[in-house]
Amino acid sequence: MRGELITEIGRLVKLKTLKLSRNELESSMPSEIGYLTDLLEFDARHNSLYHTLPTELGNLANVMHLLLGSNLLESPLPSTFSAFSNLRALDIGGNQFNGTLPALLGNLTTLVDLAVDTNEFTGMFPDMSRLVNTEKVKLGKRMGRDGGVSSLSLPSSPLWPW
Repeated sequence: MRGELITEIGRLVKLKTLKLSRNELESSMPSEIGYLTDLLEFDARHNSLYHTLPTELGNLANVMHLLLGSNLLESPLPSTFSAFSNLRALDIGGNQFNGTLPALLGNLTTLVDLAVDTNEFTGMFPDMSRLVNTEKVKLGKRMGRDGGVSSLSLPSSPLWPW
């Protein structure tokens, strides 16, 4: 599939799964994506989605897999991410996010997999002590402007025993 992620996508209000990965989508994400409140899985990895994420993305309170890696998405992450009470997998790696990782990531208590690699994040890693179900955190390369993770710090936590 090639082209834009069109606003009419918001009419698919009963949709449970939306898999758009590895297409040639070149657009910003329409705010109408927030109408898909029954969505459990949203996979739009490996496209050319750009700009910031709409705050309406937080309306997807039931989403369990939010996979947006390998796009051209930019900061900031919407504060509405804290509404994802069922989120098990979050992939925002391979984008153009920068600044500090938002503290709200530490509130996603159902998270099992988190990928934030290949972005320009710097500063203190958020407190992840509440993420007792988390099995995998992918930091990877380009975590910081210097090309490494040297500017990223981890707080003292049972999850980070070193």
